[in-house]
Amino acid sequence: MENFENSLFYKGCCTKQESRQSTTTYYMRCENGDGITEKRGVFPGVELLIHHYKAGSWPEPREYSPRLMELNFCVNGRFECVFPPKKVLVLASGDISVHSYEAFEDMVTVSSFPMGYYDGVAFLLDCEAATAWAAAHCGALAVDFWKIKETLLCASWYTVHPAGPRCEHVLRELYEQTPQAGQTYLRLKVLELFYLLGEYTPAQPQALYLPQSQLELIRHLRDHIVSDYTNYSTVAHLAAEHGVSVSWLQRMFRKIYGVPVHTYLRQYQLEKSALLLRTTNRPVTEIALESGFSSLGKFGESFKKYYQASPTQYRQSLAAAKPDTEMGQP
Repeated sequence: MENFENSLFYKGCCTKQESRQSTTTYYMRCENGDGITEKRGVFPGVELLIHHYKAGSWPEPREYSPRLMELNFCVNGRFECVFPPKKVLVLASGDISVHSYEAFEDMVTVSSFPMGYYDGVAFLLDCEAATAWAAAHCGALAVDFWKIKETLLCASWYTVHPAGPRCEHVLRELYEQTPQAGQTYLRLKVLELFYLLGEYTPAQPQALYLPQSQLELIRHLRDHIVSDYTNYSTVAHLAAEHGVSVSWLQRMFRKIYGVPVHTYLRQYQLEKSALLLRTTNRPVTEIALESGFSSLGKFGESFKKYYQASPTQYRQSLAAAKPDTEMGQP
């Protein structure tokens, strides 16, 4: 079995680690903030990671291995990673990425969190060890991880696609329950997840090959929008300001970030407001105004449509789920 801690992202990135019962907590080296990853072994060949990052970016050493596969699910925030030479991986909330380690030759990639935070679930998989354990212990419920890897990757080395309602339900449950869950529960939920993934038929991957100058310009435009979104007017104004056509800006922005400019901005505003609801005791009206909404009514309507709960209900549900956890200070 592959030695995960020697061969994967822990190497060179972890500043401190602590072990408590079945969980190992890694404190990660990040730019402009902190990152914490909690790791639990599910069964041989499968490790489950829960990510909590309030940072701009962090480096990830990658090493070649034909047996390893990594799956990431974005719970909150947004995750971006550029693989040399110019392959761009972008995850929004509800998305899954899958990649193998066959394309890596001891490279370092940089993962970034353009919203300043990221919460996610990840699996590190040794397909050979995991398949052997499942065959020996699960009988008719055994999962063939080699087949799942082949199905999800579609003859590529990475894919990104929406998780879908059934898989997303299981992944969000794992995100919430893993810290206190028993081992039997984790094994059952993980087998359920990969059984569902084995039946999933994702769209063909769309790898992004962009000149570095174009990539940097679109990122600059994105940074410009989110740093001053209260003064953002139109796509046409933004395009004229940077000397590009509206059609080119819209096409390239959507290619990298997966949605139109106005949709991205609205998601950014809503996810920023959700972060403030989770981490502060500030009034909802104050959060709405800081997040760029002109009225509490518009904020409440947009928030409920995106999160299926009003801002107050969202905050109350978090408090009920974690009664012993104090919210952040204003």
